[in-house]
Amino acid sequence: MVNPIISYYFGTISVVSLIANPLVLWVVPLCTVLGGILVFTAFISPLLTQILALVLYPFLDFFVSFSEFFSGFKSASLQIRFGF
Repeated sequence: MVNPIISYYFGTISVVSLIANPLVLWVVPLCTVLGGILVFTAFISPLLTQILALVLYPFLDFFVSFSEFFSGFKSASLQIRFGF
């Protein structure tokens, strides 16, 4: 739904996003909620914060690793500009 807007402003469209997004989308709400809890636990207990960070790290690493993997393809994006 946002590809025309991205193309209009940046001049590129990601071809692999149709594959990559469904693979990593489930991680986003999990990281958002755990990240928010992590921020608040930093005010309460440093030990609890470190434990929560250890739980959160693999999900963030998964997200970054998949994003880097799919962005590494030579034909990952096309130079296309849609106009309105």
